[in-house]
Amino acid sequence: MRIIIILSVISLLFLESLSGQTYMTALGVRTGNSFGLTINQRILKRTTVEGILQNHFQTQTTYFHVLAKQHKPIVSRRLNVYAGAGVHMGVQNEGSGVAGLDGVLGLEFTALRLNISADFKPQWTYGQGLILNPGVSVRYVLLKDDVFRRWDKKRKRSKRKKSGTSIWDKIKI
Repeated sequence: MRIIIILSVISLLFLESLSGQTYMTALGVRTGNSFGLTINQRILKRTTVEGILQNHFQTQTTYFHVLAKQHKPIVSRRLNVYAGAGVHMGVQNEGSGVAGLDGVLGLEFTALRLNISADFKPQWTYGQGLILNPGVSVRYVLLKDDVFRRWDKKRKRSKRKKSGTSIWDKIKI
């Protein structure tokens, strides 16, 4: 029993050190009881902002959602659970505008240049009430995380060259 507890603690510590996503920008489609386009942009290590433009089948309304999501890796950095919140605005078929609040809870997997997520996104719209909006998104990764890391590494190396110090100058023995 002690071995299981020790291994569980070590696993949790290991998972905590992983970064949240393997991509910077991903674009694709979202489907469920609505259909639309989605773009996900990482803004911090484990935080993304998602924009969704979708047509909801039940309410005959076109919505634009903006969600901030916090990611937590499970098993590896390619598999994440996430939660977040946001706002939406929409236009009904007869032309009247609507607005409201969103929540989101989901699971995301990224492999090669494909990002797949399944989530539960309840939305509360003023005048319409609560709509439960489960969905699946499939996105193509436009900008991978390693591209950004290489660019950042080159930028730092260029700064060091301009300042005239090498990495070895900073090491004190």
